[in-house]
Amino acid sequence: MTNKYRLLLFDLDDTLVDYQETEDEALKKTYEKYFRNYTECNKFLDKFKQINLNLWDKYRSNQLSLDDLRQNRFSEVITYFHANVSVSSVIKDYETSLYSLACLFSDVRETLKYLKLKYQICLVTNGIAKIQKKKLSRLKIKSFFDYVVISGKVGHKKPGVEFFEYVLNLTKVPHSEALMIGDSLEHDFIGARKARIDFCWVNRKNLIRLEEYPRPEYEIHNLSELKKLLSISHSL
Repeated sequence: MTNKYRLLLFDLDDTLVDYQETEDEALKKTYEKYFRNYTECNKFLDKFKQINLNLWDKYRSNQLSLDDLRQNRFSEVITYFHANVSVSSVIKDYETSLYSLACLFSDVRETLKYLKLKYQICLVTNGIAKIQKKKLSRLKIKSFFDYVVISGKVGHKKPGVEFFEYVLNLTKVPHSEALMIGDSLEHDFIGARKARIDFCWVNRKNLIRLEEYPRPEYEIHNLSELKKLLSISHSL
């Protein structure tokens, strides 16, 4: 009996870290310090998320650098609300909050501890390297990973096939023995599929899969289900 997989690739935000909760708390803190005199909190949150999403799309399609994204998302918000605040101060405080307020989903630590004994584990994440590294340090989960690959550090990003090829070259594991585990069909699944890597969709919110996406090899609703899923894959 052989194990089908030797390498597990984990996404970070919204797979291991409750990013939505973290981002909301960081934005509320930023609003209270810098924007409360210029608009209502809900209007600030909605506008930031709209701008931020648009800029991340441009970054992933190579229309924008990561540094420009970090600068523009707040400079655009400041301009929109006519706020007389320092862009650099807002960026610094917000990014500090993104790692200082980060929290893991409750099923993460126990699952990673179990899997660490049986597999090579690699963290694969888009994002700002400084924030992601400090997030890992604060949450004390870096020791679970044999490799940490951050798009802002290596020059490739999900869902680009180059990102996943970089990871496979780094880990010296063939695509057939790797499993990508993540929450995003758009970024994690499509990228893994291009690189011929099997995918496990962590669908914590019980979302309906859109028809534009093919069916992933696996689907789970919490990370604890990985133990059973991977034990079954041993016999495949």
